[in-house]
Amino acid sequence: MVNHAADIASNITTHIDKLLGENAADRSIHDCLTDCAEFYADANDQLEDSYASLDSKAFFDIKNWLAAAIADVDSCEGGFKEQDASRSRKSVLASENQNLSKLCHIALEITSLLG
Repeated sequence: MVNHAADIASNITTHIDKLLGENAADRSIHDCLTDCAEFYADANDQLEDSYASLDSKAFFDIKNWLAAAIADVDSCEGGFKEQDASRSRKSVLASENQNLSKLCHIALEITSLLG
């Protein structure tokens, strides 16, 4: 499950790069996407570290990295909410952020049960 989350995070990073090119004229969206690119780079690293630690059963570390990845995804979504609080526009990554966050939460729960 962690490797699937890492794959999804990598795909979202590619999607963010595409959206950055498409939304260059809208400064608020571009700024949020730039922040999200950084958050997702961190999340990718944390998910890859989590996956690599499964063999050694370093569950404490895995839980910390999964929690950090969730925080990065939440920070990405939070940036859109802050930018568009006065407008009723939805985040361009709302669905992706929600899906990855759910998957990471499930992986975190399973890891918590393991150790």
